[in-house]
Amino acid sequence: MMKLKIQDYCIRCGLCVDLYPELFELNYADDVLEVKYDEIPEHLQDQAKAAMADCAIAAIHLADKN
Repeated sequence: MMKLKIQDYCIRCGLCVDLYPELFELNYADDVLEVKYDEIPEHLQDQAKAAMADCAIAAIHLADKN
């Protein structure tokens, strides 16, 4: 099971949404980027790992397993 979290220091540059629109979306009402899935589907896990590496300020992390 893979879960992603976007840290509070995210600058909302939108790179993750541009590169991985199947995983991320911009919530305009709350001015935050959000992960579209509570648990990342298996077929998108490689993209999720790439998104963590591609984030401009390393704000995308694996969520705690709690």
